[in-house]
Amino acid sequence: MRRPGRWSTSPSSSRPNRFVWGEFEEDYDNTFAADEQSDRFEFSELVAVCQGFNACAARLVPKLRAHDLTQPQAEATGHQVEKIRATADWIESAVATGKFDLDEQFAQLLRDQ
Repeated sequence: MRRPGRWSTSPSSSRPNRFVWGEFEEDYDNTFAADEQSDRFEFSELVAVCQGFNACAARLVPKLRAHDLTQPQAEATGHQVEKIRATADWIESAVATGKFDLDEQFAQLLRDQ
């Protein structure tokens, strides 16, 4: 499976902790110790997903300028943005509180119920 972005962690690089997604690049702070490899990987994967979403949105949204969305397309987009916003709030809350479980109401939203 091809990963959408790549991490640059070369110690010889002048910026060893760098995420690259197409033309988008961003530094990140590696806050995990070497013995926390699993946590580090999951943290890195979460950061990559967020950065990938932002990069794709930055590339795609301006292209919509030339299109008139239909009402159903606008509603579908609005529904997906609602899910994105809820997911972002959940991530932010989980990181702030340390509670990473998925509550039933949020799970239902993600299942379109």
